[in-house]
Amino acid sequence: MNQTKAMEFVEENLKTIFAYALSSVSNKEDAEDLTNDIVLAVLQSTDKIRNPDTFYGYIWGIAANTYRSFLRKKSRSSFGEIGEDIADEFDFTAEMIAKEDGIKLHREIALLSKEYRECTVAYYYDELSCTEVSDKLDICRICENR
Repeated sequence: MNQTKAMEFVEENLKTIFAYALSSVSNKEDAEDLTNDIVLAVLQSTDKIRNPDTFYGYIWGIAANTYRSFLRKKSRSSFGEIGEDIADEFDFTAEMIAKEDGIKLHREIALLSKEYRECTVAYYYDELSCTEVSDKLDICRICENR
């Protein structure tokens, strides 16, 4: 198999490879690293492909193997010695829970329609009153005399 076809595959499927990586790891930086590793592995192994009909299956097999290697490498490097200067009074679990709640809240707000999202953000994050939100977003208010 030639290098040109592999490069064309990578160019055509880079978003798909990144989506695969992002669904496999926990954050965007790791997904970018994994995507780079997959692309490198694909380009390095093109000379091993003998049958062009098996090209796509072979490429996604490389992606799966690269992901497993990435996990092994990540698990080896994620542990280190704990120093003596760690503060005992710091509650990291509360911070992690708050951060996770923020991520969930942002995800749920992103699912709202544009109008509801803008209203929600203006009211809760920008701390505008209902009247200010209405004026800012040019929303007609219903008369109370109705």
